[in-house]
Formats: sequence, structure tokens, C-alpha cells
Amino acid sequence: MTSLTLTRTASQAVTRTGRFVVQWGALASSWCLRLTSTAAFLGVLVGIAGQVAIVAIGSPAADSSLEPTIWQRIVGVAVTALAYAIIGLVVSLISASWLRLPLGRVLGVSLFTGVFTLVFAANVVSTVIRILSGTHMTVGAVEFLMSSPDHFAHAALDGYAWSVRAAAFAVVLFGIATAIRTASTVRAPGAPRFRSITALVAVLLLSVVGWAGSAHATLDYRVFASTAELAFARSVRSSSGLRDVAAAAGDGAAFPPEVGPPRTSGKLWELALAKQGDERPNVLILTLESVSYRHLGYEGYRRGVTPNLDALAKAGLRVRRAWTTATHSNYAQMAILSSLFPRRGSQLDMYHNLDYPRLLPHDLFHRLGYTTATISSQDETWQGMLRFQKTDTPTEFWHARDHQGPFIDTGTERVVPDEITVTRIKRWLDNHKGAPWSLYVNLQCTHFPYKLPEHATRPFRPDEPNPASFSYLRYPEAELEVVKNRYDNALAYVDRQIGRLRNHLQAIGQYDNTLWVITSDHGEMFHQHGMVTHGKSLYDAESRVPLILHWPKGIKPGDTWEPASHLDIMPTVAELVGVPTHPSYQGRSLLHPPGDVRPAVFMNIQGLRFADGVVCYPWKFMYDVTGQQAFLFNLDRDPEETSNLLLDQPRVAASLASLLQAQIDAQLEYHEGDDGEREEFFQPRLGVCPALP
Repeated sequence: MTSLTLTRTASQAVTRTGRFVVQWGALASSWCLRLTSTAAFLGVLVGIAGQVAIVAIGSPAADSSLEPTIWQRIVGVAVTALAYAIIGLVVSLISASWLRLPLGRVLGVSLFTGVFTLVFAANVVSTVIRILSGTHMTVGAVEFLMSSPDHFAHAALDGYAWSVRAAAFAVVLFGIATAIRTASTVRAPGAPRFRSITALVAVLLLSVVGWAGSAHATLDYRVFASTAELAFARSVRSSSGLRDVAAAAGDGAAFPPEVGPPRTSGKLWELALAKQGDERPNVLILTLESVSYRHLGYEGYRRGVTPNLDALAKAGLRVRRAWTTATHSNYAQMAILSSLFPRRGSQLDMYHNLDYPRLLPHDLFHRLGYTTATISSQDETWQGMLRFQKTDTPTEFWHARDHQGPFIDTGTERVVPDEITVTRIKRWLDNHKGAPWSLYVNLQCTHFPYKLPEHATRPFRPDEPNPASFSYLRYPEAELEVVKNRYDNALAYVDRQIGRLRNHLQAIGQYDNTLWVITSDHGEMFHQHGMVTHGKSLYDAESRVPLILHWPKGIKPGDTWEPASHLDIMPTVAELVGVPTHPSYQGRSLLHPPGDVRPAVFMNIQGLRFADGVVCYPWKFMYDVTGQQAFLFNLDRDPEETSNLLLDQPRVAASLASLLQAQIDAQLEYHEGDDGEREEFFQPRLGVCPALP
């Protein structure tokens, strides 16, 4: 009797367990299906809203032919729906186990609402960036922005306060609507409704078609350009697109760059340095901010904005074809100081890892017995630049963080008014009249938004654009002339500070024996190619820079049209002061013609966008990593870079792509490989141009 009772009890327990499992399975499957279908539905709405906003408001593009078609935008919507559906499925699987709790459904709905509100907020940010800059948010852009979140947040609020409020309101509204819809959808999960299953299947089928289509050659970049999720996912990995272009050149089209000299050559350089003479000039390396060479009088600009700079250029060596190494300051300025190409990894370098040799101006000139200093209007801590500049060599260092007084707020950082910086330089010079000196100076008032002290003269009017639409990322073309007036006022102000510095050197009798090196970290865009400001491309409007070498006692005035890089500045300065080029320098001296072996000019950006480029004049090849597109221009025939010759000159494009890829590979192998190569050798040498038509 007892045995029979136990058997019956066990059978009933198994039955109840089986019934619970079946009921639980039905409940969980219904929960997951409904949440996933709701997520897919939200994805469709968000995708459509994003595409409509981009089309309605417009967006700058490096090449208008790369704008997605209607079909590609539909595929983009489908991919967004698929991404949302996948996230919804994951959330529903996580929360399904909570259904047994008294408040399980409330917790599940709350989790779902919170996750998708955050996802929607990311979509909004990415779409806004796409509208303003022409590209969706990427991993590199996130890293670039998050390195200075307060600066960029201030920049957004300064010009787009109402837009930011509207976006925030949209995110809150989305969260409320999502909570209401989700709660009503899963209030009493039972058997899945037919329309939920149909909607989910339709979205998934369309998404699969879209995903397959996105890999098709006819869709390529344009699908990625239309979809925030794909743009972000694609930026996670390094692109093979450049290799695809280079592969067409065949084997041996570009030889790998030479390995750098052995580190032991640094000791030989030190010995050679000790044997040099003592009579040397003072050295003033002056870096300006965002100065377009097209706005300089000696380059043909007729507004008379830069009389002092033009006078120095007239009496100096003008390098008429010079390019920066990058169009954002944190790379460009450090390359000027070090003669090192700033392509060290596949992501943004903020100088946390400095295990490679570098020789900066204060390192060089301290060894020669100079008094050295850096005096800068900018905040040198931005993006880690101060880390790069700090070496074991003692030197005086003063920048915006050391200033106690009025600032100019550029939206990305607080800078010292350049007149205050020049006054400090004058005091420093007065205190160092007895020994040769070396100064690195950085002036900043030509940085966007081109603000000046209240008392500054403003000869060009009107110069006040609408603050509601005047942004670092974008401003209306209708206000272009107003913006140019504002920029020229800032440039004229900086030019007056250069005049003050020149006059002071004359007054203290040091003008004739001072070597000036004057350049800009990069140029500035004024709606060329639909873009503004800088840091977004490698087009010449951004990457071509002024470069002037002025030394009354040692440099004959004139022009040189040989292509040059910022990397060539320090080797040239070294030769002018009579010392051998340091083996770490990757550039060359500009005082000698290159001969038959023509050095290539390399450049890259790893900020809001990623791109690599090389100039073998007159040819210029660029690869937009973010956009996965290649460009080839003949700068002699097409100085505005409007005609992409990639398909017309495939062999030229392939040869330059092969050269560029070989240089990148050498850089990455040196900086990302094991420590052995860095401990044994200096940086790899720069590649030379192949034979081109």
C-alpha cells in the first residue's frame, strides 16, 4: 500500500512538472516572440525615421555619387530592424527566467525599455553626426569624442542647444512610448498572435535579404553609409579595401620601406654632434592653427589679410607644395616636432604608449647648449599631446593650463589669447639675450569658431554667423561669406601678433640671426566637397599647408616647388644649424633636390573619420577607411580634386595603393609588434614614389 501511494505521488509530481515545463515553455516562447517582434517593429520605425531625417535635412558627402539609392536605404532600414530584433531576442531570453517572480514582467518590461531607449539614443547621435559630418558614428569617432567629452558637449550645446534639447526630448518620448507598447504587448503572454509572427517573419526575411544585398558589389559602401549599425560594426575591424586596390598592381609594384637605422647609430650621432661648431642661429618654430594657404597674400589671396606673414615669406624660402601628416592637431603638431609619421596603430593614438625613440626640438637644442622653451596658446594636454612632448630633457614649458587670466573658448578647448602668448614670449626673450635659444610657439586664434578678444580689430564685416547653425561639424553655405569674414579677422589678428614678435626681435637685435620656421598644423575647409573646418578628410583644402623658412643670414629668398611634408621640417632645421640628421627622423632635408628617388608624402587621420593618403606629385591617392572608398587625383590638372581618376588610371591607383599599404604595414609592424624591433632599430624609413606617368 505504501509503495502504491509513493508511485502515484511520484507520477503526479512528474505530471505536474511536465505540465509546468509545457506551460513555462509556452509562456517563455510567447514572451520572447512578442518582445522580439516589438523590437523589430521599433527598428523599422527608427530606421525609417533616420533615413527620412538624413534625406530631408541633407548631409555633406565626400562624393555625391556615393549617396545611397532608395533601395539601399530600404536595405538599411531592414538591417536596423534586424539589429533591433537581435537585441530584443537577447533581452527577452535574459528576462524570460524572471517571469516566475511576482514582479517578473515589470522587471522584464523595464529592462527592455531601458535597453532600447539607450539604443535609440545611440541611433539619434549617430544620425545627427551623419547629417552634420557625412558619416555615421564609428569606433574611432567615439574614442576621439570621449577623450574630451566636456569639450565636445560644450561645442554641441553652444551652437545646437535647441537641437540637443529636441533630441533629448525624442529619446525620453521614445522611452515612454516603448514602455507603454511593451507593457500592453506582454501584459498577459499567451499563444503568439498571428500578426506578431507574421511581422517578425517579414522583418527577418527582409533583413536577411538586406544583409545579403549589402555584401553585393553594387551596394558596397552606400549601404554602410546609410546604416548606423553597419557603419559602427564595420569600423571595429581594419578594412581590407586598401589591399584590394593595391592587389591590382601585382607583386613588386612597391617595395617595402627600408628598416630604420640601428639604435646604435644614435650614439654615433651624439659623438658627431659634439664635434660641431658653436656659431648657430636662434631657432623659432612657429605653428599656426588651421591656416588655409589659400588665405595668404603670398599665395595670391587679395584681401591683404597677412601683411606681416607675407613680408617674412618674401624674404624667406617659400615651400609651395607642402602637406601636413594629419588634419587634426594632436597628430599634425607632434609630427612637426618629431619628424615621425603618426600612423602607429589601427585606432586613435593618444600617446599612452611611448616606447619608441623620439627627438624633439628641446632635446636637440639642449644638447647644443641652447636655452629652450615651449610657449603655446593651446591646452597641450588635449588628446595626450603633453605626454608626447615631455621627455627627460629639462626645458621651460608654458601653455593654456598654466595661464591665470582671460581665455578664448573655442568649443573644443580654452585657449590663451595670442596677444598674451606673444607678450609672454617677448618677456622670455628679454630674459635670454646672452645665449642662443630655441622656441616652439603655437598660436591658436584661427581655430574654429575663430573667436577674438572683444577689443580686437575686425576689418571684415559682417562676421557674426547665426549661432544656432554655426557648428564645427556644419554650417549653412548661405553664411559662407560671413564665416570667411570671421576667419579672415582671426587670421589678421594672428598676423598682427607675428608682426609684434618680428618687431621685438628687431628691437633686441636678434632678428637677423633667428631662423624662423612658420607653418600651420593643417588647413581649413570652407564648404569644399561639402565639408567645413578640419579633421574630416585629406583633401588639399585641409591637408595642404604653408611652410616658410626665414633666416636673413643663412637662407636665400625664393620658392621651391618640390613636394614636402611636415616630417621634413626637423631634418631641414638640423642641417641649417649645422648638425647631422638624427636617425629617428623619418623626413628629409629640404635643402637638397631629391634627385631620381622621389620621397613620397604620407598622411593619415584617425579622428572623426579614418583615412590614409600619399602624394607622389602630381598624383594623390586617398583611401577613406570610414567610407571604404578610394580616390585618385591629378593635382596639376585638377587642383580642386573634383575628378576621381580611380577607374581611368587603375595602374597608377594600384601602384600608389601598394606603396601606401606597404608603409602602413611597416609602421604597424614596428609599433604593434614585439619590443625587439623598437629596441634594436629606429622607425622604418618612408617609401619612395614608384615610376608613374
